[in-house]
Amino acid sequence: MLRFLDPLFGIGLIALSLSGLLAIPSDTPASGIARIAFAVLAPVTIVLFVVRRRERAKVGMGLMKPGTPGLGKRQHTAMTAVVVNNMMMVKSHPHAKGTDRYVVAMEISRLSAEWSAKRKAGRQTDAELHSLYLLQSYALDTGPEERRQSLLNDVADTAPFLALRKKVEDIRGKGASDRQAHDEWKAAVGNTKMGHLLKDGWIAFLQSLPHPDPYLWHGVATDFHEINHRGRLDAAFWILEQPECDRATASDFIRGFVATELFEIAAKSNDAPRLTKFHEVIKRYNSGYYVWFGIAPDGGDITPIAERIDGPFDDKAVAAMLNRISHATGISAPTAPIGLLAIDDTPNKPMPGLVRSPYDFWDDAGLHLRYPGRVWRKTSALQ
Repeated sequence: MLRFLDPLFGIGLIALSLSGLLAIPSDTPASGIARIAFAVLAPVTIVLFVVRRRERAKVGMGLMKPGTPGLGKRQHTAMTAVVVNNMMMVKSHPHAKGTDRYVVAMEISRLSAEWSAKRKAGRQTDAELHSLYLLQSYALDTGPEERRQSLLNDVADTAPFLALRKKVEDIRGKGASDRQAHDEWKAAVGNTKMGHLLKDGWIAFLQSLPHPDPYLWHGVATDFHEINHRGRLDAAFWILEQPECDRATASDFIRGFVATELFEIAAKSNDAPRLTKFHEVIKRYNSGYYVWFGIAPDGGDITPIAERIDGPFDDKAVAAMLNRISHATGISAPTAPIGLLAIDDTPNKPMPGLVRSPYDFWDDAGLHLRYPGRVWRKTSALQ
C-alpha cells in the first residue's frame, strides 16, 4: 500500500503547489482553472496525507496493538540490550546452531529485516523493538504459563509468539530426552574415563586404533590446555603428519601454537626440532596436503594471550605475530600460512568412509568413552 501512497502523495503535493502558484489573483482563464484545481486538490492531498500516515503507523507497529504506549529512554535501552545480547551470544558461540536461543535469534533477524524492508528508511520504532523483546521473552521464558500470558496483553498478533514457543519447547524436549539417555548410558557403563589406555603415551594409543578418527585427533591436537605435558604435543605433531588429518585441525593448531605462546617459547629456547616440525605443518597446509574438511575451524576462541588484535586471528594476524617473534628472538621467520580462516570456511568435504572410535578427548583430563551418536563435549553452553 505504501509503495502507491508515497508517490501519489508526492504528486499531489507538487500539483497542489503549482495550482496554488497559478491561482494568484488575476483575470486570466488559467488562474481561474488553477483556483478550481487548488480547491479540489487541497482536500484530496489532506486525505492522502492522513491515509499515508496511518499506513506508516501500521508498518511500524510490529506485532503490537495500535495505540500501544511508546517506550521511555530507560525501557528502550534495557530492551535493546536484552535482544542484542542474545543475538551476540548466538553469533559468537561456535555451537549455537540448533539451540533454542539460535531459533529465537533467527526469527528476530527475519522479522527485523521484513519490517525494515516495509519501512524502506528510518529507525526501528519503539513498537517494533517492544515486539521483538516480548517475542524473545515469551519464547525463552521458563516460568509459569500465567507470566508468559501476561506478556501478550498488548500484542495484536500472537501467532508468531505461539509458533516460536512451540519450536523452543520441541528443542528443549529433545535436549532433556538426550540428557536422560546419556545419564542412563553413563549409569550402565560405569566409569567413562579411559586414562588407563594412555599408559604407553598418546602416540602409542593413537597408533593402536584400528582406523583413523579425525574428530578424536582434533580434540587431542587443538585443546592447548596442558598440551605441553604427558606427550600430547608430540602426539599433535604426529596427527598433523597423517593424510587423514582434517584441515580445520591444522588451521586451529597453527593459530593456537602461536596464540598460546608455544611458538615464542620454542623460539626463545632455540628448540630447533619443534620449530622445524611447526614449519612443516605450515608448509603442508599451504600445499593443500590436508584435503579433508569435515570439522568447523574455531573462528572465535583462538586469540593471542599477550596481545590484542582487531578482527579474527587469521593468517595475516598469525604471520605478523610470527614475524615479530622471529625478529625479536633472532630466528628465521617461518613461511607465512595462507587461508587459515576464510570468511566462508564452512566444512564441505569430510573424510569418506569415516568410522568413529569409541573415544573422545576431554580437555587435559584425557580420554573418555564416547557416548554413541553424540559428542557430549561439544554440547552448547547456550542450552
